Amino acid sequence: MTNIDKKCAEYGFKVCDYPKKIYDMLNEELAKLKEKGSTNILNDAEAIQKNVSGSLPDEVKNFSKYVFKYVKIEKFIEERKFSDFANECESSLRKVLGILSTEGIFASIVWIESKKEEESYRAIKYQMSKFLHEIFGADGRFSGDPDKLRDEVLEVCSDIPQMFFIKQILEQMLTYALYRARSLR
Repeated sequence: MTNIDKKCAEYGFKVCDYPKKIYDMLNEELAKLKEKGSTNILNDAEAIQKNVSGSLPDEVKNFSKYVFKYVKIEKFIEERKFSDFANECESSLRKVLGILSTEGIFASIVWIESKKEEESYRAIKYQMSKFLHEIFGADGRFSGDPDKLRDEVLEVCSDIPQMFFIKQILEQMLTYALYRARSLR
């Protein structure tokens, strides 16, 4: 049997741990390019993106593709502070937890989807979908695809006890994510 609390912590931590790894690698690559004194901005951005993408583990690479897909290539030449992301993520997590607690699972998913261009919400949604797949994946109710999460939640929430269980474990996972974001800023 799966230790659900351990999984809640694991996936909650990933909401911030993966972006931290990506930010650290981006800034490291940027420092190397600045050291070289390169002047071609667009080529620099493409080089940074390629170097970082190529060196990420597959799990983090998939996260990065989903979460940062709205980031313009030029953003890769700016030093990005993880503390800014952690602050934004903490605020987003508080909002999602509040909606989840008062309005329910579906309302929280709809809220997250309304903020689809914000990295923090995309990170939350990505990890929620992977977490639910990990917990319920054996029976095929959750695919782990963040783009299918709303439909999968709708289908599963027709079973009231199951809905309350999912709400409870998502609250626990997001609480771990919130405290992780606070500890990393």
